[in-house]
Amino acid sequence: MIRYLFFATLFLIALRLQAQEIAITFDDAPTGDGPLFEGKVRTQKILAHLEDHQVESVAFFVLTRNITPETKKRLELYANAGHTLANHSHSHTH
Repeated sequence: MIRYLFFATLFLIALRLQAQEIAITFDDAPTGDGPLFEGKVRTQKILAHLEDHQVESVAFFVLTRNITPETKKRLELYANAGHTLANHSHSHTH
């Protein structure tokens, strides 16, 4: 979650500097429950912040091993909001 907030902050700074273009990506989606938020709550917060800041499209790079019936619904929320889903891999170690 901290990583997401860091990139969201960079995005807001870029807006203030009148940047012409910026790409926002989320790696290893959909992530599970974390220490701050459950996955479902995190999805709602991400989508709300993107909408509040009029971000039309970001890319979510998906780890297919993370897809469950519950996380599939979250991915559908991202896609239905106009965001891009891309294959990251099935898994990776790091």
